Amino acid sequence: MVNRNVPDHGLVAGNPGKRIGWVRRWGRAIRKAGHQEFLIHTGQHYDRNMSETFFEQLEIPEPDLNLGIGSGSHGRRTGEMLIRLEAVLIAEKPDWVLVYGDTNSTLAGALAAVKLHIPIAHVEAGLRSFNRGMPEEHNRVLSDHVSDLLFCPTANAVENLKAEGIVRGVHLVGDVMYDSVLHNAALAKKRSDILKRFGLMAGDYALATVHRAEKPVIIRDNRVPAAFWAKTCEVSKTS
Repeated sequence: MVNRNVPDHGLVAGNPGKRIGWVRRWGRAIRKAGHQEFLIHTGQHYDRNMSETFFEQLEIPEPDLNLGIGSGSHGRRTGEMLIRLEAVLIAEKPDWVLVYGDTNSTLAGALAAVKLHIPIAHVEAGLRSFNRGMPEEHNRVLSDHVSDLLFCPTANAVENLKAEGIVRGVHLVGDVMYDSVLHNAALAKKRSDILKRFGLMAGDYALATVHRAEKPVIIRDNRVPAAFWAKTCEVSKTS
């Protein structure tokens, strides 16, 4: 968030997970530009492996506030975030609210800010799956339509916004996720012993995440069909 009592003070509302690396990079850029940052962790991801681990291993400063939302339905969690974020925004009086990605935290932060007439900047704006069955798609579209600054990772994202009538405040800035991967890959090489622990050789394995309901994979008893892994390895060797 951004506090009006201190010029250019900034607030970030979000949750860890795959996007947490952005926080470190953008936070550094915010401070380098002379702005102040107030980092909020909504608690949407609360398991240690999806929360504290990222702050520790990626050298990210502890959040100024953890809302501790926890588990629940999409509606309950988003609503609880909205209520708590609104209270924080009223207390902090930010100049801007910066939200990331397409999570429930993103939407809650954007809605809380727009209701209080606080400008919003959305990182990773304009991305679309065109699948309205995905909760993330709702979050992306709604967050973009209430944002004042929209930072797009690709030219396609800019075009998506244009097709929806959004042309003001749109900036093509590149993929911050890629920036994060480049930075954290070097960090992982120095600190991680994962290859040794699993007896793997660089270039001889494929890593896949299959956590989304939209993935065309049936997982039962924590086992993924062998045919899926075989095809994944085949593709990885030819790409």
